[in-house]
Amino acid sequence: MPAQPVFRRTTQVWHPRAEGERLRPWDPAEFPVASALCDTTFSLGTVTRPLYVQEPGLMDRYVDAVEKVMADLDTVLSVPVEYNPRPTDAPC
Repeated sequence: MPAQPVFRRTTQVWHPRAEGERLRPWDPAEFPVASALCDTTFSLGTVTRPLYVQEPGLMDRYVDAVEKVMADLDTVLSVPVEYNPRPTDAPC
């Protein structure tokens, strides 16, 4: 959460000018619990396109995809993966 733009702006109430405001830096080490949560959480959507404001049809496709993956989780977990940690300046 500390990496989210809303918490890194000086103006806490959103207004059109807020979008152009430079974000304050943040250090993940100052928020170890939040950083660990981001590193171990499966999340859908992005800061600019959160899932909850998408069209219902797209949300349904996400649900279908997650159900398909979870139905064969053993196969998914058996595939080797390469871990690429997120950049420290990227929100979760």
